[in-house]
Amino acid sequence: MRIPSSPHKRYLNGADWCLRALALGTQKQTGRRLVFAVSVALDASPAASELKRQFVIFCQQFPVLRGRDARCWCLAPYWRYSVSRGPRVPEEIRVGGGVLPESEGSTAFLTRVEQTINQYSLIPGWRVAMEFYQTQDNAKSFVLFLFDHVLFDAKGADSFIQLFLQQVNGAVPALSDAEVRPRADAQLDGWVNRFKNGQQANRCLLRLMNQQTAYLPLPSMLPSRPIRIHEICFTPEEAKRIQERAFAVAGYLMFAPYALATAASAFYPVFNRPEMEGFDYVVSTSTDKQRAATRKRHVFFNDLSFLFFQFPMRAAVQRDTLAAILREQLVQQARDGLPASLEEGNLLMRIFPLKMLWAFLMKFYRNRMSSFAFTSLGEPQMTISEVSGCRVTDYIHFPVIPTPPGLGLILCQHAGKLHAVLSCFEGVITDEEAKAVLARFREKILS
Repeated sequence: MRIPSSPHKRYLNGADWCLRALALGTQKQTGRRLVFAVSVALDASPAASELKRQFVIFCQQFPVLRGRDARCWCLAPYWRYSVSRGPRVPEEIRVGGGVLPESEGSTAFLTRVEQTINQYSLIPGWRVAMEFYQTQDNAKSFVLFLFDHVLFDAKGADSFIQLFLQQVNGAVPALSDAEVRPRADAQLDGWVNRFKNGQQANRCLLRLMNQQTAYLPLPSMLPSRPIRIHEICFTPEEAKRIQERAFAVAGYLMFAPYALATAASAFYPVFNRPEMEGFDYVVSTSTDKQRAATRKRHVFFNDLSFLFFQFPMRAAVQRDTLAAILREQLVQQARDGLPASLEEGNLLMRIFPLKMLWAFLMKFYRNRMSSFAFTSLGEPQMTISEVSGCRVTDYIHFPVIPTPPGLGLILCQHAGKLHAVLSCFEGVITDEEAKAVLARFREKILS
């Protein structure tokens, strides 16, 4: 039965609903929302007040920011909003900022990113925010965008920033690219086929998780613990060397398996504990399911596919061998149609309320969804090189990882540079362990 959508609702897909369940679980366990940040570094400082004014005006053009979850009579969840409500400055849009201390701008800014993410992850209601920071001498500035994962994924955030900066630069952004295109229907037909796809996906996942999952225990008093962010940067020359090495070891266009194998090797010392001897790594990854040619038209909601990799912890000692194993797992999951089967099965999972879906996920994954999360974003959709006459010098994604596992690594690129950002909840690993993980990652991925 086809249940059509309308201009006032947009039915949510399986990835949307699963991410909402993860957000609910993260909120329940940590008291924090599932948000992420993206920074744009500039070599000078534009007028802060004008930039903030433009941001509010830009965001007011999107009624979808003022929507909320709802459930249709057929049990399919959707995003409910009114396209007729007039412009206003709602609580869903926030702006702020400040001046960085005298210390080195980039170092001080990373600390400020961490503080801002912790601040915003505790504030209810907002959907998108912008914080503008500048050094005391105005020689550098940083525009930090914050996004609620309910409405944005990484590539959608890139597209949103691209459109906003076009407006700041005096161009007329193609806002039609940001229109919310309602799904044709609730996608609750074809129950038998989708149930079979869900069974197939479950069988694949159970095969991957047939052993004990290596994990790091979540610390006590988790709701009072902040999120910690650590980052390293590779120069364009280093990034090119890394890519060439990845293709030589794992095969052409197989950068992600090589990087994941390197990450597993870097994490190995913190997981190598007597009580976990013989356990397996299970690593969750998210990928963009739309082609680059069409992805630029997506701004709101999540268009993600999910992959899972499983391998013995001891396999991480031999990085190059592990990269080949992960490449084969990636190819096999594509042959098995796991991402598509998972998405089809998740369309039926939407009939469950979020609390029930979260409870099911925790039971299915034995309360250990993965050892750590890993994402490789590649080049961003944001291609603007100048903002109000100031040159863009860097562009970085800062994730917040759901709990469990409360630990993850994301790789993102800009202008040839490669950034590795480690995100965790304080106490999952110490600052010293986090710095050691990134130091090992740098050493191993360059070797």
